[in-house]
Amino acid sequence: MAEFVVLLGGCERISCRPYDAYYIDNFMFGRHVEKQQIIRFLLHHNTPGSLAVLPIIGDAGVGKKTLVAHVCDDERVRSNFSMILHLNGDDLFRMTHHESLSGRILVVIEFVSYIHEDDWTRFYHFFMNMDRGSKVMILGKFAELEKFGTVKPISLKCLALEEFRYLFKTLAFGSANPTDYPRLVAMVEEFVKVLGGSLTLANVLADALRKNLVARFWMYRLNAVRDMVKANISCFGAHPQVLLNQGHP
Repeated sequence: MAEFVVLLGGCERISCRPYDAYYIDNFMFGRHVEKQQIIRFLLHHNTPGSLAVLPIIGDAGVGKKTLVAHVCDDERVRSNFSMILHLNGDDLFRMTHHESLSGRILVVIEFVSYIHEDDWTRFYHFFMNMDRGSKVMILGKFAELEKFGTVKPISLKCLALEEFRYLFKTLAFGSANPTDYPRLVAMVEEFVKVLGGSLTLANVLADALRKNLVARFWMYRLNAVRDMVKANISCFGAHPQVLLNQGHP
């Protein structure tokens, strides 16, 4: 993974893109079905006395936070809740100290590690005392989190090859017309093959490529990615994206 970090370090930092990377010009690429499922859950009235919890499960880098951020930016969702809180598993119980919270609240919790049932039960009881209509979404890569949900979980997978190819091409060329750069278009397929579906790496690389639409520069970047992937497979036996999915730093 060291080569992976070095490669990213050689690219210019991207500002104002805090998510995993399929957000293009304020438009979320793909995940339309999942987005509608989440919005229906959030706008649906709770059954009296029930706790509404939606688990969103997927490997690292598949876009869970991007999807939820896009949903929370929807005007229908924003107008349906008086407050939207974003927590992680480590500060989960920070919320239990906000005794003055009132109104319909949406709580989004990201778990980077597993949570014990006793800890979840404590939060569950606190949530039950909040206003009716409040809801919870839990994000994580652990399938075991599904048991905390009250509705069918949403499972996010990597984008299909065709979707990933289209996304990378769109990001890499930006406002430029790809037909004006036939040599670069031919190289897109090679980038897609070596990236292994990594949204994070695709976003970082595409940002650099978009600023320098020169075949020599693109080939330099392509060879660098190939060398990095080969080194990781040689040292760790897997593509960097696979290692990230498995929780390796």
